[in-house]
Amino acid sequence: MSVSAYTPPPNGYRTFFETGKKETEWLGQSFQTEERYREYRECGFDELLIAGEDRYTGEDFIGSKTEQLMNLALKTDLKAIVYDERILSLTVNAKYNIVGELFDTQEALNAFVADCMKDYKEHQAFQGVSIIDEPIYSKQGALEEIAIAIKTACPTATIHTCLLPYMHEHEYCVRSFGEGYEDDFASFSGYLEKLSKPVGYVHYDRYPFNKWYGKYDLTKAHFRVMQEAAWTAQRIHLPFWITGQTYGQAYEDATRPVDEHDLLWQANLFLGFGVRKVYWYTYWRFTTRKNLASEATAVMDDDGTRMIYDEVQRTNAYMQKLAEHVYEYDYEASQLLTKDGKGNEATLCLIEKDLGLFANYRVDAPVLVNKLNKDGNVAYMIMNARDSAEKVVNRVSLAFANETKRLTALCSGDKMEIPVENNRVELCLMPGEAIWILKAE
Repeated sequence: MSVSAYTPPPNGYRTFFETGKKETEWLGQSFQTEERYREYRECGFDELLIAGEDRYTGEDFIGSKTEQLMNLALKTDLKAIVYDERILSLTVNAKYNIVGELFDTQEALNAFVADCMKDYKEHQAFQGVSIIDEPIYSKQGALEEIAIAIKTACPTATIHTCLLPYMHEHEYCVRSFGEGYEDDFASFSGYLEKLSKPVGYVHYDRYPFNKWYGKYDLTKAHFRVMQEAAWTAQRIHLPFWITGQTYGQAYEDATRPVDEHDLLWQANLFLGFGVRKVYWYTYWRFTTRKNLASEATAVMDDDGTRMIYDEVQRTNAYMQKLAEHVYEYDYEASQLLTKDGKGNEATLCLIEKDLGLFANYRVDAPVLVNKLNKDGNVAYMIMNARDSAEKVVNRVSLAFANETKRLTALCSGDKMEIPVENNRVELCLMPGEAIWILKAE
């Protein structure tokens, strides 16, 4: 399972936009070294997104900063996504279409892009090219045209983008996803479908952990949004990618630090909704506002010290252990187990049904049960869905609908047999934890 992150070890300059103008601060050293790249690789990442601070503008490739970074990537067993300003600016500057607005014909665009890519596409570390971040629906034509040009130049290249997240606000959905849909979730699905087809995957970012007026909370309808993306990806026969949260960000410069329980909560959801590739935001903290509280987490701090590096490394390893058993399983459906019918912000609008697995149950707090399938092999994720910031164990008692004497399950990613007594199993799920049932017999 491929895992990557925004953003890579930086060049040593920190940029602030706090006063409305650009301010740059030198941190005393560049972090673009073999040691730092190897550290990134050892955290469990296999792909490097070259950042805009090191954009390629068409200078001689040999000896360029882009070649230097790709050489470092190659030495440390990483693949690189190139930030070519000449290509990315086309999708950014085109209002609707590149052809007709910036180039007369698709053939002319193809020739231009082929010339841009001619040198770095031959590098052994080359993986693909960044084209735009979070485009709105009106960019569909531009994405289709740039994708044709890139694939013409290099059929194996990754066309890298990340689409807009869903927000629980109608005006935002209309502005971002377009009009004419029956509801906001349908508009999100339609947007994903139209803008994912050109690049070959469904990919968006959405961060579940917030702090609002001094209180930690979860992003509204987080599970429902993952449902929509998973089903959309299946409908158009494309893999589902996602960007998760390591950055402790929130409103008005308040911060909610992300910890290992939060990472585990997300990791289980990623595999539980059939995600094929994961990005984390962010690897390097890159604080762009001087007044942002210092506890805002990332994998690495601005000065190169580790913040939640070990936690992310363990989480990435956990995802790989899960992937050995449930990678490429497709999400099917969900059931929410609750006490007195009470969910939380993340469970809002979830489409659920009785999966037929349990005769009855008891839980202390919401538990998400997802059913997945691969070629007729079924797996169930049973996850503690309460906010991981609560740091409370969720006691779960499950009575199976069919006679069951043992479970083949994944616990902490390890495959094991769990005995079942009197057709019932008792679980204590830690914050963010999930048990995966591979077989009940």
